[in-house]
Amino acid sequence: MGKYVLDAGCGEKPYLSFFPNAQLIGVDLPPSEIYPGSHKRAKADIFGDVCQLPFKDATFDGVLSTFVITHLAEPQKFFDEAYRVLRPGGILVVCERQMWHTYGVEADYWRFTANGLKLLAHKAGFEVLSVHPIGNFWLRLGVKLAYCAARINGRRLRFIRQPISQLLIACINLVFAFINKLLPKDTTDAVYNFLVARKNNQTDSK
Repeated sequence: MGKYVLDAGCGEKPYLSFFPNAQLIGVDLPPSEIYPGSHKRAKADIFGDVCQLPFKDATFDGVLSTFVITHLAEPQKFFDEAYRVLRPGGILVVCERQMWHTYGVEADYWRFTANGLKLLAHKAGFEVLSVHPIGNFWLRLGVKLAYCAARINGRRLRFIRQPISQLLIACINLVFAFINKLLPKDTTDAVYNFLVARKNNQTDSK
C-alpha cells in the first residue's frame, strides 16, 4: 500500500505491526462517551471525521478502513474522501461486515454485501481490483454461538464465569473450524467482505 498509509477510523491502531516499512497515520473521532461512533480508546495521530478528512488532495499512497463505514450515516462520503486524499495509483483497502449483531449504539447503520462495497467504490471513481468474501454459513453459526458464549461473562462471579466463557468460545472455534474444512464453502453467506480498489493513474481529480 506504499510508504504513507492512512488508517481511517483507526481506533487503537491494531494493524500498526502490519506496516513495518510504512508510516501509518491514524485518524479517528475524539474519544467521547456521548458522541455516536467515537472510539473510547482511540489512539489517533489526528482527530477528525473520515467523511471530512483533514488532509490535502493526493496525500497518501494507501487508505485502510476496517469495520468503520458500518457506523457512517453516509458511507459514500468516505469513499469520495478516500479517493480525494489518495495519490494517483493509490490503493484503498476496506473490510466490512455482511453479517453481525447490532451494537446497541446509535451509530450502527449498515451491513455490506460484496456488491454494495463495489458500488460505493465505483461511484467514487475507483477501479475495483478484487472483493474477497470471508466466511460462510458455518462461520456465521459459529460466530453467533461464540457471541452467546461471550455473554456468559459478567461482573458477578467473574472468576467463575470468565473461564467458562473462554473455554466455550475456544471449543466453538475448534469445532466450526473443523466443520468448515469438511463441508462445501458457500460465500453467499459471508460474514465479512474484503475490498481492494485503486485510484486511476491520471493526475486530475475525479
